[in-house]
Amino acid sequence: VLSVLLLLLPLLTSQPLDLLHHARWNLWTYTENIRIAFTGHDPLPVQGLCVGHFWSLAVEEQFYLLWPIAVLLLSNTNLLRTCIAMTITAIALRIGSVAITHQVWFGYFFTLCRTDCLAAGAVIAIAAQTARGKQLALRTARYAAPIGSVVLLILFILAATAHSSPDQLVLLIGCTVTPIAFGGIVALIALGNYQPRLLQSFPLRQLGRYSYGLY
Repeated sequence: VLSVLLLLLPLLTSQPLDLLHHARWNLWTYTENIRIAFTGHDPLPVQGLCVGHFWSLAVEEQFYLLWPIAVLLLSNTNLLRTCIAMTITAIALRIGSVAITHQVWFGYFFTLCRTDCLAAGAVIAIAAQTARGKQLALRTARYAAPIGSVVLLILFILAATAHSSPDQLVLLIGCTVTPIAFGGIVALIALGNYQPRLLQSFPLRQLGRYSYGLY
């Protein structure tokens, strides 16, 4: 994708892609989210090309680079402690960034501010290794999934009807509750016997198979 956007496309069009060119090294090195976090300049659609979502791919790639090393070196107990530390760090940094800057850029895009979502998935994977871990994860998920979903629904309604910008509300509450709600749902499906027929439908399974590539 980057080869087409940054190497081939400029040769085929006479229209300037200055914003893409300016951020090319961040895109190549998967540090686009860090550039956005510190500058506040998000490369939104450029000449009809939507590249704004590449920041989230950068966060994931940074995690994928480091997490296997942690898995190799640490026991499951220490991995869980690491996940707890990642979660606390992310929440604290989001709160601190808003309190200090009154902006949401840093808290939304910087890697360490988004590690609680990644930690939620890691916790589920660790819990799946033992029967006791599965039981504990499922007990937690039975509360986390519905409560988190209700909170997100309320937040969505508040954000949709707010007269002022809801960005800080979404960052401080939404980004905290999202891994709780969806982590609970994933745990119920992956570790338990809760598998709605809708999720087993062929179209949805195919969409799930190819969705990451489309993204």
